[in-house]
Amino acid sequence: MDTQTAALCQEIVSIRQELHTTVSPLQSASALNATHIDVLEHSATEWSSSVMVLEATVKCPKSEVFRLSDKCLDLEGRCHCQNVRRVGIEEGKEENNPQQFCATVLKEILDLGDFSHLDAAGIAHWHPNPEKERGPGRS
Repeated sequence: MDTQTAALCQEIVSIRQELHTTVSPLQSASALNATHIDVLEHSATEWSSSVMVLEATVKCPKSEVFRLSDKCLDLEGRCHCQNVRRVGIEEGKEENNPQQFCATVLKEILDLGDFSHLDAAGIAHWHPNPEKERGPGRS
């Protein structure tokens, strides 16, 4: 029995050495990974702080851009109203068709008359591809 006990003790010692040689590199790799994780967590925290600072910095110019954009639109609208007032036209007369209203007013103010007398050569300049509109050219 002493020989069996000695054999078992010897086998236990060899298994411990084998486990130690196998587990030791795993422990060092795990410690190295833990170090890398700590570094990454620190970097992520720094980047997060930087992003928060940048967001706060961008918020101010962003709101200023919106305010200036609204102001420009307002000034542009007021400018157009002033242009119409200079001609002597009351606001709101254009109703639902401002383009037609402007065309009519310009005809009246400039005394332009009717444009039906324009020839095909003049109209050809208005179309991007006159050949498709009029057919083949003259010989």
